[in-house]
Formats: sequence, C-alpha cells, structure tokens
Amino acid sequence: MMECVSFLRQVSLGEEVKLGDKVAVIGGGNAAIDASRTALRLGAKEVIIIYRRTRAEMPASPEEIEEALHEGIEIAFLAAPSKIARDNG
Repeated sequence: MMECVSFLRQVSLGEEVKLGDKVAVIGGGNAAIDASRTALRLGAKEVIIIYRRTRAEMPASPEEIEEALHEGIEIAFLAAPSKIARDNG
C-alpha cells in the first residue's frame, strides 16, 4: 500500500516501483487519476479507482477522468473499502 503522491514521486525520480497485476486506487482527485494511469503504463493488468461519491462529485478534471476510462481504467463509484487485505504477498 502506498499514497498516490509518494508513488508518483518515486516514478518521476526513476525509482523502481513494484506493482501487482491488479492495482486499486482509493480517491477521486487528480492524484488518484494520475496514479491509476501511471500504474497502467507501468504494466498493471487491471486498475480500478474506488471513489465514495458520484462521478459528478469527483474533484479530478473531467478530461482526465475521460482519458482514464478510455485507457481501460475502471471506476467504482459510491464505494468505500471497509478493509485492505493482501493475500500471498
């Protein structure tokens, strides 16, 4: 688990970042959109953004949301995780 801004900073500095095949990003701002698109470009097979409100309430710019969807990123609206668990590493 990692914060979006820390993840983006590591990537921009050229540091190695290990991702699984599936990446979940919690949040709806521009950092969440950037992190999800970056994870996809780094090789994640599936990326989902989990956001607790509706699309209309997302603070990220509408153009960025559209681009993320166009790239194949899924967005789960009106969803909030109750726990985060890691199986097999």
